Amino acid sequence: MSYCVNCGVELAEYIRKCPLCSTEVLNPNQPYDFNSTPPYPEYDRMPKHKVSYKLILGIIAIIFLLPVAVCLVADLSYDGIFEWSGYVIASLFAVYTVISSAFTVHGVSPILEQIFDYAAILLLLVYLEEQSGGKWFLSFALPLLCAVAVSTIFLTFLIKVLNKRVLTVVSIGSFASGIICVISDILIKYNFYDNISIGWSLYPFISLIIIGSILLFIDNNKFIKRRLEKKFFV
Repeated sequence: MSYCVNCGVELAEYIRKCPLCSTEVLNPNQPYDFNSTPPYPEYDRMPKHKVSYKLILGIIAIIFLLPVAVCLVADLSYDGIFEWSGYVIASLFAVYTVISSAFTVHGVSPILEQIFDYAAILLLLVYLEEQSGGKWFLSFALPLLCAVAVSTIFLTFLIKVLNKRVLTVVSIGSFASGIICVISDILIKYNFYDNISIGWSLYPFISLIIIGSILLFIDNNKFIKRRLEKKFFV
């Protein structure tokens, strides 16, 4: 009976390499016996079962139909008019679009997935404005949504291009987040307070710019980056 010199596992007489660590078996006093019974059962790899995305999306659709039906019945039974249930249906439709794109489009292109997601959110916002009788979509929701969409799509592109420069991508994301805070502040003041000024957004903007600058400096300094990698076992 032989044992692996590297890991100590018991070896069959016909084994030429250790099945655990792949160390070559060298025993000149014991010839190979290919008819011997191994001291361990043969490893039977479990077959991988493919997940049916259509089945998952179908189950989610059925789950979503329940609140839709309840809201429709409750809305129509109150005064016989289709009113507030439309908000629930439109919101659930947007959520379902986001979920379904994660299953179907993400494998093709994460950027295309985000385009589908933001299109669903865009349609939801248009519906909410039409139903509420407001005039905030073009001057507030649309530019803010476009700023967020451009930032996330650009970051997704950078993750693919700079796959080994994680800190650089995070630093750019930090810069973009700070800019979005300023844009949000200006749009809120312009649409709801009739003035253009910058207030609360300066605090997160300055903080995010400092954090992004530090991360960018670390990612471009090989000495500091290597020291941090050793320190945190990255």
